[in-house]
Amino acid sequence: MAMRDVFLVMVVVFALSIAGLATHSIVNSTVTQLQANPTINSSNSTMQALSAIEPLTNKIDYIIFGVFVGFLMAIIITAWLVAGFPMFKWIFVIGGVIAVIASMLMSNIFGYIVDNHFITEAIHFPLTRHLLGNFPVYIAVTIFIAMIVLFAKPNIAGDVP
Repeated sequence: MAMRDVFLVMVVVFALSIAGLATHSIVNSTVTQLQANPTINSSNSTMQALSAIEPLTNKIDYIIFGVFVGFLMAIIITAWLVAGFPMFKWIFVIGGVIAVIASMLMSNIFGYIVDNHFITEAIHFPLTRHLLGNFPVYIAVTIFIAMIVLFAKPNIAGDVP
């Protein structure tokens, strides 16, 4: 069902965001320490390899946003393929309200974690900060789109009217 998918999206995007920030922090601090080591920085090829890591970790932000967009498309496709009965619309609305409240909590937790632990890494994650800063809005729009697709599609042969 599309509502279960919305909760899955919320958890996965939140977990990927925290993991992405932690990965960026760990990798960049490790690379900085390795570059400061006189034994390691004596080799030019090693220094080139280590300096090539930072642009890769800066792309984690795009990966997180791409996962969210991919999940959004999957929710729309799933909502189209699943038979929806108008009788269950109110259950979907109640689940949507719960999802928006949960996304507010996740947004506030993400903001707290970024402000207190990953403030220097946050500048490399503008899309993720925007996405999770406005997470309740994105989740509400996702639920609204899923409801439109689920309940406003034409009656397909084989569906119960």
